[in-house]
Amino acid sequence: MLDESLLDAPEALARADGYGLLRSAAGSGARVRTGLRSASDAGITQLRPDGRPRGVLVAGPGPVAPCVAGMLAALTNGAVPVTRLHPTGQLAAPGALRWPLPGWAGPLDLLLLVTPDGAEPGLAALVDQAYRRGCSVVAVAPAAAPLAEAVGETRGLCVPLAPAPFE
Repeated sequence: MLDESLLDAPEALARADGYGLLRSAAGSGARVRTGLRSASDAGITQLRPDGRPRGVLVAGPGPVAPCVAGMLAALTNGAVPVTRLHPTGQLAAPGALRWPLPGWAGPLDLLLLVTPDGAEPGLAALVDQAYRRGCSVVAVAPAAAPLAEAVGETRGLCVPLAPAPFE
C-alpha cells in the first residue's frame, strides 16, 4: 500500500524506496526505447531467417535467461516454442558454467544469449556449438565483451546491452 503523503515529500519517498524500484519503473520506457534503437543499429532488421524459427533457445547466467524465456514464451503464445537452456557446472564458479545445446537444435532454430557481463566462457562455447549446427545466433551483451567477439566471428548478431539509466 502506498502512503500518498510520501508523494509530497521527495526525501521520505527516497527513503521508503530503498531499492530504487520507483526510479527504475519511471525509466523503463526510456530503456526500452534505447534497447530498440540499439537493436536497430546492430542490424536486427537484416536478420531474416527463412520463415520464423522452429524454436527459440535462450541461454544466459543468473535470473536474466529465465525472465527473457518466460517473456518470449508469453509473447509468442505458443506459436514458437521457447526453451530455456539450463547451465551445468558449479553455480558458485560462474566461469565453470556450461550450456549444452539440445540434440535436436539445428538450422531452423534461433539461439538467443542474454548476459550482463559477456565474459562467460561457457556461452562462447555454446556459440561454437550453435555455429557448427547451423543455428542462427543473437546475443544481447556489452559491445566490448568476449561473447560479442565470438558471436561476430560466427556471423551472428550482437545487440549491445542498453545501460541502466543510473549507470
